[in-house]
Amino acid sequence: AVGPEVLVRVFNVPEGPTRLACDADLLQSEEAAARVGEQTDATDFDAILFDCVFDRGLDRLRECSPIPVFGPMSFTLGVLENIARRFSVVVRTPAHKSLLQASLREHAANARLRRIELLGIPDDESRDPRRYDAAMLPVVHALAAEDPSQALLLRSEEHTSELQSRQYL
Repeated sequence: AVGPEVLVRVFNVPEGPTRLACDADLLQSEEAAARVGEQTDATDFDAILFDCVFDRGLDRLRECSPIPVFGPMSFTLGVLENIARRFSVVVRTPAHKSLLQASLREHAANARLRRIELLGIPDDESRDPRRYDAAMLPVVHALAAEDPSQALLLRSEEHTSELQSRQYL
């Protein structure tokens, strides 16, 4: 639990893309997020949680920041290491799949990866919770049935209402 003395500030990246559908969008996101992080005044913050797809640009920001910098992907992989020997991942787009593969190589996590599944619907459709659930639930059920002891990594903060109630998440 976060006490009253903890203040969390969230900043949108003004020069970032409106969606992450292709390699160019992802590169623009990485560059824009890194610029904002590099301009962060270290006297105003104790740490930076750098939320860029698969932690792209995290190392660059760590090199120039005088305060700790954390990335959701590196944190998640550390947690996965403690809860499951193997894991599978569901991603939205082919561009995300190639980025994830590169990120897993950088984090030396490929050996524990079972597989990467694509969501199977266009990125814009994945923003509709009903369409997302209709596409995601069968993929998650199939992965869980193949190996019930694996962890499943789903990168989607937007739509997890149906998935949160499932026993395997």
